[in-house]
Amino acid sequence: MRRTLLLPVLLAASCGQAETEAEVTVEEAVEQASLPMVEQQVTASFTPVKMEHPTLHRLMQVHPDLYSGAQPHGAEAFAALKDLGIKTVVCVDGARPDIELAAAEGLRYLHIPIGYDGIEQDASDGFYRTMQEAERPLYFHCHHGKHRGPAAVAIALRATTGCDADAALRVLELAETSPGYPGLWRDVEAWIPPRPDRKLPELVAEARVADYAAGMAEADRTWDNLKAMRKAGWATPADQPDLSLRHETEILLQQLEDCAGRIPVEHVGDPVLRKGMEDIVVFSRALMEAAEVHDLKALEASYRDVAASCKDCHRDYRND
Repeated sequence: MRRTLLLPVLLAASCGQAETEAEVTVEEAVEQASLPMVEQQVTASFTPVKMEHPTLHRLMQVHPDLYSGAQPHGAEAFAALKDLGIKTVVCVDGARPDIELAAAEGLRYLHIPIGYDGIEQDASDGFYRTMQEAERPLYFHCHHGKHRGPAAVAIALRATTGCDADAALRVLELAETSPGYPGLWRDVEAWIPPRPDRKLPELVAEARVADYAAGMAEADRTWDNLKAMRKAGWATPADQPDLSLRHETEILLQQLEDCAGRIPVEHVGDPVLRKGMEDIVVFSRALMEAAEVHDLKALEASYRDVAASCKDCHRDYRND
């Protein structure tokens, strides 16, 4: 069976001409993605598209050489990236990339973590250097593939095509990046290439991430598991048979307790953040205790308390 997808056709004539779309097979897309491209065009003809894929979630193609999506999980996902023609995977999440699984498929991993509050200069320069040096095509990912990954790939798009801010912001619109993260939208729109004499950061497979940020990234993954179990009626989802409600709530409590003990030095004296972390530990402990006796009413109440506490803290310390 030949699968098809919508892929923009880049016109061979000068920049600024109208775009056209063509229906092509996945095999043809891979072949086209491997072709050399013209660097630093003033504008570019492209149409970002979402792509349905059974293994790579929130997969989006913004250019023949550039894809974004959610974190690849397991050997099957990295094999799918290889089948797509990907040569380099760029993680912009705080958690450690799965370097070994990528290497098993011959893929290079780069790690350039960014926050929800915006894209720092070193990370922006890192994306620029990536587009200068990394083997293409590339797959950019965060955890969910909705916010930070699309912002990173939008900057990569600007770096490699010279497209304007409106074209880059359309990538965020297609990905449904939340306006609740204004720093991401701001930095994609305001991006300019680094000066030629600026020293660019080294590209590494695993960046050094502050313990607090890494811990929160891991807690976010556990929270995703709990959301899936809540959706299944506080039971093990059919498509995630290894999940245990009691185990996941215990892990979440441990992760949040660890984070509470590793508050970044710049916030150590902040009573609001300290109180917020104390509260979320209390709520997560109540969630674990409710899971132990499978009290559905208490589970729902504690879950909502944790969610509200996270939302308040993110609003004040992460999103802006």
